[in-house]
Amino acid sequence: MAKINLSKARTDLDKVVQQQVDGKSVRSKYVRRLVDKNPDVKQILLLDKAYEERYNRLVDSYDRAAMGMTEKDLEASADKMFEHDGKKFAFKTGKQVKEKTQNFRQINRLRNKLIPELKEGYDLGHKDISILRGNIALVLQKMSKEDPRRKELLALFLVVQKIDAMDSINGTEKENKIDLIEYLANTAAEGPDVSIDWKKDADIMKGLSGAIHLEAEYRKLNRFKGRLSSWVGGVYAEIIRGNTKAFTESLGEIDILNLKGSPTIVQDIEKQLVEQLDPSKKRKKPKRTSTTKNHESKSNKSSKVRRKILKTPKTRIKKKRKEPALRPLHLIGLINKELPSTVRKNMQEPGLENRTGRFANSVEITDIVQTAKGFPSIGYTYQRDPYQVFEDGGGAAPWANGQRDPRQVIDRSIRELAVQFAIGRFYTRRV
Repeated sequence: MAKINLSKARTDLDKVVQQQVDGKSVRSKYVRRLVDKNPDVKQILLLDKAYEERYNRLVDSYDRAAMGMTEKDLEASADKMFEHDGKKFAFKTGKQVKEKTQNFRQINRLRNKLIPELKEGYDLGHKDISILRGNIALVLQKMSKEDPRRKELLALFLVVQKIDAMDSINGTEKENKIDLIEYLANTAAEGPDVSIDWKKDADIMKGLSGAIHLEAEYRKLNRFKGRLSSWVGGVYAEIIRGNTKAFTESLGEIDILNLKGSPTIVQDIEKQLVEQLDPSKKRKKPKRTSTTKNHESKSNKSSKVRRKILKTPKTRIKKKRKEPALRPLHLIGLINKELPSTVRKNMQEPGLENRTGRFANSVEITDIVQTAKGFPSIGYTYQRDPYQVFEDGGGAAPWANGQRDPRQVIDRSIRELAVQFAIGRFYTRRV
């Protein structure tokens, strides 16, 4: 068997995760540094079209400056400068922007230099996965299924997911903590299986699949979410050190026994096959019998504990809103397996034609997120150099002629595959 070479950053990250499994808490900034150092981790900056054009112009300036240079020449000139819009940029930076290989710190520095107006009132934030959430996912992946801390970590993972999804500030921190606790209580009662989510996040953090998406976020919102994450992070650190009582001390006596985060391989395969073949055939959960009296007693007890801990006036528990499930999340790998061959099959005149196979092989689904109306939005990428020249509105004549747009054949191919996996209405977007 061939030897697998792992990057030092990923090996070091694995050691840090093992330290936490062994009971030693680690600050998030150390995890962030190791993720940043891993060249396999994809970190993509999401920008409005006007700002994205600035990055495209920077790449154009780099291409002109690097014209005629070999890879060896570029490597030797990595720290030398080229000019763009009256400013100096390193060749290394231009190459990283073109190939989308910058890490969080590099993206933040360049963003401040290239779009200085976003420095005022905005911070660079994680759109879909925070470092705390990714760290919890890594620990869940590493620790034993019988670890006594596991249920509490699964519960905290759900809370951080909710924090990461916040797109506005509604109420004070204290009110939001109450909302988060009530959300967890309602969600945990349903006994969801969150293994698909944390496995996906763990793979992203190690650079095995997917990408970390970054965006300019309103500073007040970014720091508000940061303070809520610090609250959860403090509880997390205590649990890692073995103090599981810290969970009930901070979040109250929430029943988390029904949370599932480690299905057996057989259960996992069975669940995926059932949902792919017939989404309506969900495995039913066993019914639990309980008296109205016991239910009311338990609910009242939980509410009293939460009010006591947070020192808040009596608050009515809100019913959990049913949100559309992003069932295709676990299908990313399955679709990506078939996507290149499907794209090649669909590359016919008058659109792009398959010649070398490089374009088709570069097409990849990166993520599936939820739109405001609850529909899946499938993000994909492809080798934009040189194929973006065919894009309508962003390419150049005579290549961009309204029929060769790469996005058309990719969208058609994704929709063709989506039918096989019973995905309903959805959107596609190039990232």
